[in-house]
Amino acid sequence: MAERRALSAQWLPLLYGARAPQTAMERWGLTALGGVGALYGAVMQGRNVAYDRRWLTRYRCPAPVISVGNLTSGGVGKTPLCAWLADWLLAQGRRPALISRGHGGLCRESVCVISDGEQMVMRPPEAADEAALLARHAPRAVTLTAPKRALAMAFAVEELGADVVVLDDAFQHRAAQRDLDIVLMDARQPFGNGRILPGGVLREPVSGLRRAHLGILTRADDAAAGDRAAQNIADIAPELPVLRARHQADGWRNAQGARVSAPQRAAAFCAIARPDSFQRSLQQAGVDVLSLNAFPDHHIFTQEELMELAQRAQAQGAEALACTQKDLIKIAHPERLPLPVKALAIGMAFADAAPLERMISELLTQWA
Repeated sequence: MAERRALSAQWLPLLYGARAPQTAMERWGLTALGGVGALYGAVMQGRNVAYDRRWLTRYRCPAPVISVGNLTSGGVGKTPLCAWLADWLLAQGRRPALISRGHGGLCRESVCVISDGEQMVMRPPEAADEAALLARHAPRAVTLTAPKRALAMAFAVEELGADVVVLDDAFQHRAAQRDLDIVLMDARQPFGNGRILPGGVLREPVSGLRRAHLGILTRADDAAAGDRAAQNIADIAPELPVLRARHQADGWRNAQGARVSAPQRAAAFCAIARPDSFQRSLQQAGVDVLSLNAFPDHHIFTQEELMELAQRAQAQGAEALACTQKDLIKIAHPERLPLPVKALAIGMAFADAAPLERMISELLTQWA
């Protein structure tokens, strides 16, 4: 496990374009993986053509659908945006449904109800971590997961009374028709290293951006980086409106979701797509990060792993274990560990959210 994590730490910056290859092995590896990615990209391009020409059928939900997705693999802020959308829609008096595929959850029902719109009714490990986090954040929103999202969409509207659907991680899920297609991109490296999986982090050719209705640059704290990213996007999809947002720390939480004091010296761990971004968030929050243990995305922690992390943290002089909310919600008994476990809450803050609000309002009016 440790060797896999070390290898991942070495290659992820290459795939995300955070650094250039420095050795012959890295250059050869990227070239070989890039060839595989080109084949995968051709398959995705053919699939998109089939949907565009209606050779493949698509499900039409009986309610307006907002899709939240990305061009790259993981780590751009889809969950914070879904939470923002849930809050905004609830404030307008709507009954939103948040629907995802449910990666990492153990529930094998055709439709898994995480929140029924009244309360959270399923927790990890049966519930997927991101869905559980959304359900805890907004229990009055319906939160469902399903391998076939058409089933979840129909169930949300017909059985649970949802009147608007937010599809999480759905830009490539062409089988579901949507009314508003939002694509998130990291302002620092919107297309990673420019290659398609597995030679990079793109899920499809960048030309797919042209079918989006709105782009959002996340982690847009650096104006110059945001300007460069916006120009790169305009070169591909000149008609696409692009907003800017940043990940904003919103205090610390315990396992019950209650606010707690910030740790000063902490050993960090996470099971997310971009552990480097989590480390930056901790440092920006003023935490002295003594170490960072990165696990595969959606990893389910065992009590033995957590105990080992806590014991090593104690030896380092840490006062707490620090993780993301997505990680903490999967930990069944943090009180059994010798150190407290605290999660840094992250929200989405827009430079100007008015254009997004107008687009959603116009969509809802059309469906009234």
